[in-house]
Amino acid sequence: MPTASATVVPPGSTVVTSIKTTSTSKVGAAIPASCSGAGNPGFSSSLASGWKATKVAGGLTNPRSIQFDSNGNMLVVQASKGISYHVVGTDGCVTSTKMLVSLNSLNHGIALSADGKTLYASSMTQVFSWPYDAAAATVGTRSTIITGMYNGGSHLTRTLAIAPHAPNLLVVSHGSNANIDTATSNASTGRAIIKVFDLSKIPSGGYNYVSGGYTAGYGQRNEVGMCWDANNM
Repeated sequence: MPTASATVVPPGSTVVTSIKTTSTSKVGAAIPASCSGAGNPGFSSSLASGWKATKVAGGLTNPRSIQFDSNGNMLVVQASKGISYHVVGTDGCVTSTKMLVSLNSLNHGIALSADGKTLYASSMTQVFSWPYDAAAATVGTRSTIITGMYNGGSHLTRTLAIAPHAPNLLVVSHGSNANIDTATSNASTGRAIIKVFDLSKIPSGGYNYVSGGYTAGYGQRNEVGMCWDANNM
């Protein structure tokens, strides 16, 4: 059975979902040839055998990342706008859309807690959290859980991921401030680095990114995508 996870989406106005169809898949047959109101794809594509792709939403503002919640709703980070909430019908098409979070500083990162009740998103300099209700399509009061990330540079996105084997751990990546950033040969700069923060021990006012958490690896120029392998690495 296919699973949904956070996905990096290039800037533009189209979100396309795809899924591998296999003999055991219960989802493949439900993928429609088209979705009313979504419009035609802006670019042609060539898919490997056994795959289908359908444009399910259009008219978005710089969609950057996707997260599916516990009810199968699709959350999309629209850079410089916020997070939109899209109800996906049984046919795989989006049936309704609303803005969940209007916050123009958001630009890429999104994650959900293991129980689906807390939403996380990032700006260039901060990471935020909200209590989240998937069924009601609502968020509670915003909290700031990480501050102090570099304000500037050419690599502005801060990818977020929750460790599946340790759901109290939030992984946050931070790119370099330019293609060549010699100072990042030292992890203490807090750039070109991946850091991990314990959500069960958030200090008052939030972690400082540079001095808080622990280092998972550094020397990464602009790590906009992260995932775990079968060994939780």
